[in-house]
Parts: sequence; structure tokens; C-alpha cells
Amino acid sequence: MRRPWIYLENPMETATANSFGLANRIDTHHITLIRAFNSEPLFLELYNNYNAAHEDFYDNYIKWKSAKMLQTAQTGELNKIVRELMSVKVQNWVSQVIIVYGIGSPRYKALFPKGKRPFQNGAVDMRQQEVSDLITGIGSDPALVSLKTQVETFNMRLDNTMKAQSKAKSDVVILSRETEKARKEMCIKQYENLAIMIKARARETHTIVGFFDMKAMRRRQQVLYTGQVKMKTVKTIAKHTFLEGEQLELENTGLTVLQFYIGSAKKQMPGNEVITLASGTKKIIIVKREDSVAKPFLMVYNLDEENKGEFAVEFL
Repeated sequence: MRRPWIYLENPMETATANSFGLANRIDTHHITLIRAFNSEPLFLELYNNYNAAHEDFYDNYIKWKSAKMLQTAQTGELNKIVRELMSVKVQNWVSQVIIVYGIGSPRYKALFPKGKRPFQNGAVDMRQQEVSDLITGIGSDPALVSLKTQVETFNMRLDNTMKAQSKAKSDVVILSRETEKARKEMCIKQYENLAIMIKARARETHTIVGFFDMKAMRRRQQVLYTGQVKMKTVKTIAKHTFLEGEQLELENTGLTVLQFYIGSAKKQMPGNEVITLASGTKKIIIVKREDSVAKPFLMVYNLDEENKGEFAVEFL
């Protein structure tokens, strides 16, 4: 199949596919400039043609981004509870059983057949199942009434947080669909504006370029990176030409402690200058002059020995 004639390909649509952040960037660039000149007939026509699509996309984009922030917050809260389960909670529960029945006793083995490990590893729903199984295992044991109440209280908290996080995730999916529809319409209207400007200024095409974020579209610059990093491992997130003063939002969306840094070589181990983020936290950094040319790799290091790390990085 032959590739379509390049002039019939919408560069706005192609460049912003899979990136609402980049779509917001080119939308903001275009609407800001045509709004500034809308006292002139040509730009008033462009503004009237484009503004409704801009407002619809921007409204959906803000809703989607807010939903993403809520999802991040709910995920952070869930990760916090899971960390409690991994350390303080399971240790406390095990200790209470040992006090009553002794370590290695049949009762201990019945309640913790694999020790603490199932509570410290695996998917969250699997860990919750272990908590539920512990409640069932305790049953009506009169010696463990207090422990059962503690475990049930924790399980309810875990279950409620899992449901809230699941709903937040579902909301993001729904809003993503609406934002994607709005992104496509915004791109169509911006493409129409390009055609209107070409018709009006076919002999002065050099005056058109500035009204469209051609730099972003030519590079098809990815602005959002998400992923996982294995235990005690360095992952190269992106190779990027950093500019002095450029801003990045770093976010730790997983259970572990992560170190972010800019380096001169792929998978370079962290040095002294790192940004350390605890689970569920984020930070905006500004690129320094000394990092702007000599260090083209953005990397993340997972300090944990048992769990994968998760991250999200956005170029602002």
C-alpha cells in the first residue's frame, strides 16, 4: 500500500498521537497566537473556526489530567498501605501468634504456612487474599480475638482503598476516550486553519510557520514516559537533548524508593547528584546548564531488592 500524499496527512494528528501533553502544547501555541491577532479579519476567521475545538479539547484535557492526579494519589495511598502490610502489620500479626502458640507450632503453621513472604510479595489482590485467608484461619479462636479484629480492620481499609484506586483508574480510561476524540477534532480544526492561511498567504508562506508549533511536530517529541524498573537495576528512561532551564516532573508511582538522574551514558550508575523519591511522591526539577549538553540520558535506579519500581516522567 502506497503512503498517502504527504500534504494530505494531518501533521498535528500524526505528531500528537498517544500524547495529550504534546497536543496541549501545540493547541496552546496556536490559540494564543491567533487570539492575539483576532482583530484582523484573517485571524478572526481562524479564531472562530478553531476556538470551539480548542475549548473542548482543553476542558477534556484538564479533566483527564485531574483524574490522572487523583489516580496517582489513590495509588500512592494504596502503596502506603501495602508497605504497612509488608513490614509493620505482618510482623505484628506474626508476633501475636507466636506469643500465644509459639513459632513453628501447628497453629502457627496453619495461619502462616509460608511465613511472612506471601504478605510481602506478589500483586496487591494476591496479598489481600492472604489477609482474608488469615481472618478465615483465625476463625473463632478465643485466644486471637484481638488479632482478628486488627486484621479485619486493616482488611477493610485495604479493600476500600483498592476500590477507590480501581474507580480512579476506570475514570481515567473513560476520560481518555473523550480527550482523544477532542484531540482529533482539535487537530482537524488546526489543519483547516493551516489550509485557510495557505489560501490567504500562498505567496507569503514564511509568515505562516510561526502560528504552528512546528518544532514540536517535526520532532514528534514524546513528553510523557511511564514504565517499570527491576530490582537493584538502572533503567534508561529517555535520550533527550536537554536545554538549560527545561522542566521535568518526576513521579514515583510504585512501592519502592527510586533515584532519578541525568547521565552521560546509558545505564550509568547513580552518582552524587540524584533526585530520590519515596513511593507516591513527585517533584519538578529544572535542568542545570552543566547537564544541558554533556548528559543526554535520563535514568532511574530502583534501590529495592524485592519489588519492581514504577515511574512517570513528563517534560513540561
